[in-house]
Amino acid sequence: MRFPLTSASVSVVFIVADDRTHDFDNLIASFKAGQDGAFTDAGILAGDSTKVIKRIAYGVERGAKAGVRVVLEEGA
Repeated sequence: MRFPLTSASVSVVFIVADDRTHDFDNLIASFKAGQDGAFTDAGILAGDSTKVIKRIAYGVERGAKAGVRVVLEEGA
């Protein structure tokens, strides 16, 4: 695999560690800096536009510790 990827599918799972109700659009907004910094600025993705990220899926699951799990797949 060569970096930066010029085409990718992304899966983002927000892991919540409490019983509160979480608003999906706020979870997605809270990940913007992670998407920009961790992928684009680090050179993993060639950008975060629709030209590069062909598909993105979001999910939520409960866990012992809050976090975010991201899976990148090359291509679309």
